[in-house]
Amino acid sequence: MRALVRTAVASAAILTMTVPSPVLRAQDSAFEYQGALAAVRHVPVPTVPRTNTAQLVDGGVFDCDGYKSVVLNLAGEVKDQVTKPGKIGAILVPEVEPFIHAFRQLGLLPVTIEIDTTLKPGATYYMAEPKKADLGFPRYRVLFYNESDASVTASFFAYRGR
Repeated sequence: MRALVRTAVASAAILTMTVPSPVLRAQDSAFEYQGALAAVRHVPVPTVPRTNTAQLVDGGVFDCDGYKSVVLNLAGEVKDQVTKPGKIGAILVPEVEPFIHAFRQLGLLPVTIEIDTTLKPGATYYMAEPKKADLGFPRYRVLFYNESDASVTASFFAYRGR
């Protein structure tokens, strides 16, 4: 039995060492709160595919403890010339275990809520359609991706409802 436990612990240690841990990019913005509205503004988002969890841009964690629903929006400015259309989005990952471990240690993306829009050639600004969702966790980490060929800034808004 002890040998089995040692093997399981050793296997877990090897798995942790061999799976690349996502590296979140720090950014200057922090969530601002104004009543029920939580917002993070002007986050630089270079080209990064949604599937590349190691390069997703960290927008920070917003609090929604005591709230039951949320209306999300995503808007921003295009910094370069867009020649290839692509999706720009924000993924909300619960900032509670085991989701934190799954994302940071295993590189998994346990998505519960997501908002996106398609950036088209010639665009200088973008705005997603608002999206309403039920909340199931007290805190969410917001991760941005950009599958276009242009750098953008992203502003994310969450209007929390009781």
